Amino acid sequence: MLTGIELHPDLGFGITADSYYQSAEHLMTNHFEHYDLTQQAEMPQNFLFRHSTEFT
Repeated sequence: MLTGIELHPDLGFGITADSYYQSAEHLMTNHFEHYDLTQQAEMPQNFLFRHSTEFT
Protein backbone atom coordinates (compact mmCIF):
# COMPACT_ATOMS: atom_id res chain seq x y z
CA MET A 1 0.00 0.00 0.00
CA LEU A 2 1.38 3.37 -0.94
CA THR A 3 1.00 6.23 1.49
CA GLY A 4 2.25 9.77 1.69
CA ILE A 5 5.56 10.42 3.39
CA GLU A 6 3.82 12.31 6.18
CA LEU A 7 2.03 9.10 7.18
CA HIS A 8 5.21 7.03 7.62
CA PRO A 9 6.21 6.38 11.23
CA ASP A 10 9.69 7.82 10.51
CA LEU A 11 8.30 10.73 8.44
CA GLY A 12 9.80 9.29 5.27
CA PHE A 13 13.44 9.32 6.34
CA GLY A 14 13.78 5.54 5.87
CA ILE A 15 12.46 5.50 2.30
CA THR A 16 14.62 8.53 1.46
CA ALA A 17 17.70 6.79 2.88
CA ASP A 18 16.92 3.67 0.84
CA SER A 19 16.59 5.65 -2.38
CA TYR A 20 19.85 7.53 -1.72
CA TYR A 21 21.65 4.25 -1.05
CA GLN A 22 20.25 2.57 -4.16
CA SER A 23 21.22 5.58 -6.28
CA ALA A 24 24.78 5.46 -4.97
CA GLU A 25 24.99 1.73 -5.68
CA HIS A 26 23.72 2.35 -9.20
CA LEU A 27 26.40 4.97 -9.82
CA MET A 28 29.10 2.61 -8.54
CA THR A 29 28.08 -0.30 -10.76
CA ASN A 30 27.13 1.61 -13.92
CA HIS A 31 29.99 3.73 -15.18
CA PHE A 32 28.98 6.14 -17.86
CA GLU A 33 31.00 7.46 -20.77
CA HIS A 34 33.62 10.00 -19.63
CA TYR A 35 32.71 9.33 -16.02
CA ASP A 36 36.28 8.53 -14.94
CA LEU A 37 37.71 11.62 -16.63
CA THR A 38 36.26 14.01 -14.09
CA GLN A 39 38.47 15.14 -11.24
CA GLN A 40 36.04 14.14 -8.48
CA ALA A 41 34.25 11.20 -10.04
CA GLU A 42 33.31 9.64 -6.67
CA MET A 43 31.80 12.80 -5.24
CA PRO A 44 28.14 12.00 -6.10
CA GLN A 45 28.47 8.48 -4.70
CA ASN A 46 30.08 9.70 -1.49
CA PHE A 47 27.39 12.36 -1.09
CA LEU A 48 24.58 9.81 -1.51
CA PHE A 49 26.17 7.20 0.77
CA ARG A 50 26.87 9.80 3.48
CA HIS A 51 23.34 11.16 3.47
CA SER A 52 21.76 7.72 3.31
CA THR A 53 23.42 6.89 6.64
CA GLU A 54 22.37 10.23 8.12
CA PHE A 55 18.72 9.50 7.39
CA THR A 56 18.75 6.13 9.16
